[in-house]
Amino acid sequence: MKKILLVVSVVIAAVLIGAPMVNSTFALSDEQRQVISGECGTIRQVLQNLQKTDAKTRVKLGFEYETILSKYMIPFSSRLAKNSISNSEFVDIQSEFKDVKQAFSEDFIVYQKNLENLVAYNCSENPDEFYDKLQTLRSDRERVRQDTIKLSNLIKKHQAAVLKMLETL
Repeated sequence: MKKILLVVSVVIAAVLIGAPMVNSTFALSDEQRQVISGECGTIRQVLQNLQKTDAKTRVKLGFEYETILSKYMIPFSSRLAKNSISNSEFVDIQSEFKDVKQAFSEDFIVYQKNLENLVAYNCSENPDEFYDKLQTLRSDRERVRQDTIKLSNLIKKHQAAVLKMLETL
C-alpha cells in the first residue's frame, strides 16, 4: 500500500511540475486507468495537500510582491521624480512589475479554481477525463511559475538599475 501511495504521489508531482504538453491528448493505458481509479482517494488527498500548500504560497508571494511594489518601487520612483532625477527606466520596470503581478494573481486564481475542480472530480469514474483535467492544471501551474520567474527577473533588473544609478552619483 505504501509503495502504491508513493508511486501515485510521484506520478502526480511529475505531472504537475513537469513541462506542459502542447495541446496533445495522451491516451491512458488500461493499467494507468486502473491505478487512477483504484487510488482515486489517495490522489485526491495528495491534490488537497497541494491545494493547501499552494494557497499559502500564493498569499506569501502576493504579499511580498505587493510590498516590493508599494513600499519600494513606487516610493523610489516618486523620490527620484521629486529630486528631478531621470527615472524612465525605473518607471518602465515598475509598470511591467505591476502588470506581471496582476497576471500572477489572475493566473493563480484560474489555477486554484481548476485545482479545486480537480480535487472534487471523481477520478474513479472517468480516469481519462481526470487525466485531461490534470494536464490542463499542469499548464495552469506552469503559467504561474513563469509569472514568478518574470517577477523575480524584474526585481533583479530593478536592483541592477539602482546600482547603476548609484555609480553615476
